[in-house]
Amino acid sequence: MVEKMREHNIILNQVRKLIQPTYKQREKLNRITKQVLSILDQVILENKVNIKRILGGSYAKDTWLNLETDIDIFILFPIDFKEEKFERLGIKIGKTVLEGHNPKLRYSEHPYVEGIINNVKINIVPCYDVEIGNWISSADRTPFHSRLIESKFNDKMRSETRLLKLFMKSLEIYGAEIKIKGFSGYVCEVLILKYKKFTSVLEAASDFSKNEVIKWDKKSDVLNINNKTNLTILDPIDDKRNLGAAISNKSITKFIIASRLFLNKPDKKYFQLDKKVKTTKSINNTITILFSYKNKPIDTLWGLINRTLNHLKIQLEKMSFSILKHSAAIDEKGNCALIFLFKELYIPEQEIKIGPEVYMKESLEKFLSKNNKNNQLIWIGEDSKINVLQKRDYTDAKNFIRHLLTNKIFSSGIAPDLITELEKSYRIIEGNEINQLSTKYIWLKNEVNELIANDKIFER
Repeated sequence: MVEKMREHNIILNQVRKLIQPTYKQREKLNRITKQVLSILDQVILENKVNIKRILGGSYAKDTWLNLETDIDIFILFPIDFKEEKFERLGIKIGKTVLEGHNPKLRYSEHPYVEGIINNVKINIVPCYDVEIGNWISSADRTPFHSRLIESKFNDKMRSETRLLKLFMKSLEIYGAEIKIKGFSGYVCEVLILKYKKFTSVLEAASDFSKNEVIKWDKKSDVLNINNKTNLTILDPIDDKRNLGAAISNKSITKFIIASRLFLNKPDKKYFQLDKKVKTTKSINNTITILFSYKNKPIDTLWGLINRTLNHLKIQLEKMSFSILKHSAAIDEKGNCALIFLFKELYIPEQEIKIGPEVYMKESLEKFLSKNNKNNQLIWIGEDSKINVLQKRDYTDAKNFIRHLLTNKIFSSGIAPDLITELEKSYRIIEGNEINQLSTKYIWLKNEVNELIANDKIFER
């Protein structure tokens, strides 16, 4: 036990030195922040509105990684602002402040503006100036989050938070955006607030049970939590809010397994980024739907893509195609891909359907009525169930997908906002055909390689 703790400490101390922001990095961010705030103050003055501003995010709380960070600035509007005016003026101010720095609209619950200054991402986010608990928009909590962490954290806890964030990034589960569905920066801070140390967080995660609840005192009523999930994390400033609601079961599982593996055998690899994917399988059993999209915020697009992926998977499985994994990729230049890894692309021409027992009269009648056509053979089994041998409508996954996108696109489950663009531009790529696109669409080839590889957590 003592030897294991010594191994942990050696590795963690090495990583701490690598991720601690340098004086030069701090000076750069301080300079950019001062520049942006000065412009913002002038823009607010020119618009003659009673708006406050506050720094938020990891920069404000000094929990940012030296690898990269954003500067988040929240502009606080009076609560009597109607939503339309709130959004319109928030966008106007953000675009004016970031003029000349490639301002782009991004979307959460409300639109906000993002720009880049000297390779540093700046987010100008509107929210309402509310009293605690009287939330109008989800972003209203952020100033309170910042004040909480700033007041509770010391330098040691900030260092432990950086370790946890890098650990999450290495596992590719850092970030609450729809694409990742992982642990946000604030969730990492909250976990350190609860458990104090990086290794203590991992020890707790190693023993998470299904429907685990992390709360702050015995008085917290779990029954009042909105969106209870497999990992429920109460927000310290709003005990009715579940911070774990945005975290996918896959991300939770990765975190639990990685925590156990690291504690058992500590290694610096758990803090390394851009690990090359080891592809151990052929890509023959993949099908990719490549198409173009236009004029959609990236956050909105990911929501549409996830919905489409899930519905297409359901349609394929209804036809007895077995899908092992599925994924998507975007190059943010107008190209998108939906990718499926099948157990097999071709299935037998015939299938057996097994009905209910003869004693289940109504169910049996419905089964016979539904399966009375195209029977090649029908018989009673030794278990008193009716068996029907039928010819499948589709035995080729690629042909079935083409049928859906050509003849059934409006009932296929594809998100309505993608139908027009997908219908006009889609291309179906089977297996190794993807190699022909590897030069032009390297982003797509990388995603396919990710899909067919072992999960990175098991390659360490």
